[in-house]
Amino acid sequence: MNNIEIKVTRTATVTPQMLEDLLVTAIEGGTGYWACLGERTDPPIDNLYKQWDDPDTKPWAPHYISLPMSEGGNIQILDAETTEDDEPEVLGDLNLPNLIKGLRLMAKEFPGDFQEFIDGDYDSNHADCFMQLAVMGEVVYG
Repeated sequence: MNNIEIKVTRTATVTPQMLEDLLVTAIEGGTGYWACLGERTDPPIDNLYKQWDDPDTKPWAPHYISLPMSEGGNIQILDAETTEDDEPEVLGDLNLPNLIKGLRLMAKEFPGDFQEFIDGDYDSNHADCFMQLAVMGEVVYG
């Protein structure tokens, strides 16, 4: 008998809280060896926390979480290995379209890691992979 190929397509729901938690894990725990935060673009105030059902009940979040998760918000991600004498290299942007792109790439290219994220069983390595996919479109480091 020959191998049987089966294409499986499924839908996974990622809530704003799940994405926020993944982003916190990435920035606070998984990406410091390659990334640092650069210039930021504030979103229109009406878009801040728009993703939450009731923005008034949303607890405060640092700008590196609230800005990229809000339409129109952006933070440049810089190469952490830049020396003081060099102009920092911009590796990419952290914004809502790129966060969504990162989730889709993770689901496609790293389905096991993506499933563990969906299950809530992930760590800084998973978050680092996601962040690289969101910022650069591929895993470059580690």
